[in-house]
Amino acid sequence: MTHSEKTRITLYGCGPDEAALFRESAPALDVRPVITDAPVCAANAELASGSRCISVDHRTPLTHETLRALARIGVRYISTRSIGYDHIDVAYARRVGILVENVPYSPDSVADYTLMLMLMTLRDAKAMVRRTDVHDYRLSGTRGKELRDLTVGVVGTGRIGTAVMNRLEGFGCRIMACDVRPVEHAGTAVEHVPLDELLLHSDLVTLHTPLTAHTRHLLDRRRLALMRNGALIVNTGRGALIDTEALVGQLESGRLGGAALDVIEGEEGIFSTDRRDLVNRVVGTRALCTALERARERAAERGFGLLLWDGYRPQHAVDCFLRWSRQPEDGRTKSRHYPRIGRAEMFAQGYVAARSGHSRGSTVDLTLYDAATGELVPMGGGHDLMDPLSHHDAHGITPTEARNRQRLRSLMETCGFRAYAYEWWHYTLADEPYPDTCFDFPVR
Repeated sequence: MTHSEKTRITLYGCGPDEAALFRESAPALDVRPVITDAPVCAANAELASGSRCISVDHRTPLTHETLRALARIGVRYISTRSIGYDHIDVAYARRVGILVENVPYSPDSVADYTLMLMLMTLRDAKAMVRRTDVHDYRLSGTRGKELRDLTVGVVGTGRIGTAVMNRLEGFGCRIMACDVRPVEHAGTAVEHVPLDELLLHSDLVTLHTPLTAHTRHLLDRRRLALMRNGALIVNTGRGALIDTEALVGQLESGRLGGAALDVIEGEEGIFSTDRRDLVNRVVGTRALCTALERARERAAERGFGLLLWDGYRPQHAVDCFLRWSRQPEDGRTKSRHYPRIGRAEMFAQGYVAARSGHSRGSTVDLTLYDAATGELVPMGGGHDLMDPLSHHDAHGITPTEARNRQRLRSLMETCGFRAYAYEWWHYTLADEPYPDTCFDFPVR
């Protein structure tokens, strides 16, 4: 390379904002960027031909095949635009002649976000936002907590963990910390303890440790069982720090009070993408799907899309729900789904049926969204709200919401469905192919 030639750097997985910054900075750095929004892989490694250095995002795992392909064309340096590097096998990269470096960044934004998640979880803010979205301004049945009365356990006391602890001091809470290399921070009242002890005594645990072979499933089934009843977890580190299956079990049983997860195990391919298609699918009879396709086309003609919430439901799932309705009230979902009735009243009042149209494959729960913006059309009352507010002729909804309900009803009835008086989102085929059969095959 002569002195007049600029260093060529290939940048993979660039969003528009990143690409603009790279192009703006390149002249001052005397480099020539080659920019693509495609994630790096063996198939497009040739884009880096002539580049000794490439830059990658943290959302794409670099396979051994990809690293070998990059090494063959002369890449000797990979910079990941993240502080974490668990998506790259650094030791293997070194064996094929490639050096890997990460990028440190300010811990403040992550620390601020962590505190926000803590406060939202303590106050059950998600449920409050959902209620106000449907004009339900009643207080939650769960009382909020104050940080000053709690013990917060911080796992990982690097730059981000330290920034979190500095913020927590202002709330006056007790702070416990755990790190493989504990460092005393002058002026901070932090108790450094082993992880198991931290879990036993903390009301809220927040994770800020890197993901390595040693920290994968750091909070596994055994350690989650050590935590206090009603304890909360915040994770802004890496999803695989927690055994997700074990966590779900603890949450569903009600033993843990909640989890605020900025990251989740297996998020690859989903993070930073529009995956509404993952939730906009249901199982149903061929007749149901055919009628739904007609309804989708008619909705599109009017500038709307259909958001599908529920379709086929195995009979054993309905039976399980029936057993649940006979158990003592625990309050976990009452404020959101049945605020003014007891769970045992759901069947008697017509909100749930022991022999459901869902199990016959002929019923769907759905709503409209604005095709241009993706925003849900206001209907007044959320999905599965078992309350008079959900009735088609409900009082207390706005004229706009009433018109939107009528718009959905007219659309669905034109396409062969009949409405259900108690639930504005619930439609069943008028001409069911299996009116007397409740199917019970599993859905995987």
